[in-house]
Amino acid sequence: MKARFATANRGPLLEWLTLTALLLLATVLLNQSVDQWQPSRLLYDRWVASDAHAANPDIVIIAIDNASLAKIGRWPWPRSVHAALLERLAQTRARAIGLDVILAEPDRQDPGDDLALAKAIRDNGRVVLPMYAARGQPVLPTSTFSAAAAAIGHIDLELDSDGVARSVFLREGTAHTQWDHIAVAMLRVAGMRQGFAALPGERRPSQARPSSAAPDGPMWLRDNWIHIPFTGAPGHYPEVSYTDVLDGTVPRSFFDGKLVLVGATAAGLGDSYPTPVSGNSRAMPGVEIIANVLDALIAHRAIVDAPPQVGLILAIGTILLAMLGHFILTPRKSLALTVALAAATLLLSYLMLTREGLWIAPLPTVFMLAVAYPLWSWRRLEAVIRYLGQEFMRLDKEPHLLPERTAPAPLISDTVERQIHVMRQAAKRVRAMRRFIQDGVDSMPDATLICGPDQNVLLANHEALRYFSARGRTQLRGTPVPSLLSDLRQPAPIDWVTHLQHTVEHAQPVTIEARDGAGRDFLVKLVALFESSHQPIGWIVTLIDISLIREAQRQRDETMRFLSHDIRSPQSSILALLENQKYSESALPPHVFTQRIGKYAERTLSLADDFVQLTRAESQTYQFEEVDLAQLLLDALDDVWEQGAAKRIEIDTAIPDDGALVRGDRALLTRALVNLLNNAIKYSDPDTRIVCRIVPAQGGWCLTIRDHGWGIPADALPRLFEKFARFVAPGENDPGGTGLGLAFVKTVIDKHGGRLSASSTVGQGSSFSVRLPAPGS
Repeated sequence: MKARFATANRGPLLEWLTLTALLLLATVLLNQSVDQWQPSRLLYDRWVASDAHAANPDIVIIAIDNASLAKIGRWPWPRSVHAALLERLAQTRARAIGLDVILAEPDRQDPGDDLALAKAIRDNGRVVLPMYAARGQPVLPTSTFSAAAAAIGHIDLELDSDGVARSVFLREGTAHTQWDHIAVAMLRVAGMRQGFAALPGERRPSQARPSSAAPDGPMWLRDNWIHIPFTGAPGHYPEVSYTDVLDGTVPRSFFDGKLVLVGATAAGLGDSYPTPVSGNSRAMPGVEIIANVLDALIAHRAIVDAPPQVGLILAIGTILLAMLGHFILTPRKSLALTVALAAATLLLSYLMLTREGLWIAPLPTVFMLAVAYPLWSWRRLEAVIRYLGQEFMRLDKEPHLLPERTAPAPLISDTVERQIHVMRQAAKRVRAMRRFIQDGVDSMPDATLICGPDQNVLLANHEALRYFSARGRTQLRGTPVPSLLSDLRQPAPIDWVTHLQHTVEHAQPVTIEARDGAGRDFLVKLVALFESSHQPIGWIVTLIDISLIREAQRQRDETMRFLSHDIRSPQSSILALLENQKYSESALPPHVFTQRIGKYAERTLSLADDFVQLTRAESQTYQFEEVDLAQLLLDALDDVWEQGAAKRIEIDTAIPDDGALVRGDRALLTRALVNLLNNAIKYSDPDTRIVCRIVPAQGGWCLTIRDHGWGIPADALPRLFEKFARFVAPGENDPGGTGLGLAFVKTVIDKHGGRLSASSTVGQGSSFSVRLPAPGS
């Protein structure tokens, strides 16, 4: 059993380790090819476009636009035009001028224009000319222009496989000579080298890459690779028309302190490229891309790829965390963790890109997160289905205790549908068994509780609900059993927790006799429940009401006492008198003998009559009807009139004129009132007074019988209504009696739902009050 348990627990762990290893391997492979993921490029474009910035106002573009072409003529223009522009710019205090016009060949038709342009470049002293790579060879301005220029910078762009310009190399060249990007060259000419003496970007000192313009040409060394943090869509930087500058429309002061770029923006010139910020608008002119690079270098906002190991560590850590969550969390929480990790990965990538200029491609990690959850859920679902199938097969082989009607299986179904059918049948069987158990428990005549291992009630039958609700416990489920049984005593409190534990330790039921606060006697039976592995899972607690049995036993004991002592005593006295009369020397005179025989016979008859009346009051079925309590009192007074008259006792009555209706047994109530009046007369001196009053009480009537007799001692009052209880005030003669009269009265009044009470002061008399409910109350 232990080995099988260990094997069952190793299965999920081994499967989790295998799946985790495969996912990590896939993560490593995906991160190696992340640069080729078009979705990653599109996400990068969206985030770059969303992180727009205000354009640097110190960067100005002199645009070779459609208006300039219309006024000056077709492209290319005579170089004297460019010379005139530079002459006008020489009169400004522009910090640097980038002339994004290719001057790689001399003007053979007008050589003088080249000389004029070279002179303008030289005289300006701040002009940077462009170069580019073609088939691995540098294409430079002519020697005349190169010698006149303040600096030369390359204008190559790095186009990705989708044709979008996202990055540039800040340095390019051959093994012997390398050139800065034109933006870097302009900053150097402008004297703004502070802050980028060491150029930003990814260093590739040992790697040679072919130019994107000539991938099949000789090797071309490229270094300091950055992604361009575009500040906005095309047209974001301030532009002035080329012709407006030539005409003097633009004031010279406009260019003071500016970095001036001169380049083509007209659509027909072909110097434009799609960029991440182009969107559905026009492509961005090359001169504006240079402006974005220039702005990024000034603001130190260049974007670089994160080191591969950083992205890989983050991806592996995220996948490991997700898989750990899948292993220990519920499916719902695991899904929430997956969504949270994906959102955190995307947010981290966005913040690193826009705040730190570090690009960490998030989509491979997000993709693996999206793959990991359904894969692990599928494996767990397979395990659950397999386990349920096995358990249902075992359950189906168990004996079916209840008759059942098996539903036909679907004619056309797959494996899952068949297992669902088996599950449906098993669930139906479990529900039927639970209903069977519930009905069986409810039908038990005794209060029954079923509790779990925490001793809290799980199930209670109707009798238990009725019994405990009468004691203010309306909610039983979830209530600790020891708390429910705390009212049951022996008479000392019972440690129910110890008894419950005893049933588990000894695997035997425990039966305890106890009495509740209402005086009812119970046998409490505790039985421990065990599962198939003999582990305790709860208890059955049964409260068997034995109040009637105990009452019958008490009545039997009283009857035996009555027969063995009270009845035998006067009979024994009669036999002794008869035996005594046999001898003449001890024989009593006939009249004395007869008197004593009559006295003992009357006592025997009185005892028997009182005992029969009490037994009848306790066991007889009462004949309830509406009766007038006032009329019953008058009938009882008629019965005792002779005894009262013999002692000259005055009986004063005060009753309602319209009667006092109650619901009761006429004969028994009348007998009870007769007993109360007889006692009042018996224990009163001659020439005294008895007062009877009937007054309304809450929900009924109250009858009070007060005498001015001997009174009852205070210590005797608590036992006044017990059977065979007789009390005589100090100094008074015993008037006789059986001690059953007040017990009879108490029984009758209790059976009517009323209340009998007494108060007394020795030497001043006693008062008995009878409260009876009115009909319908």
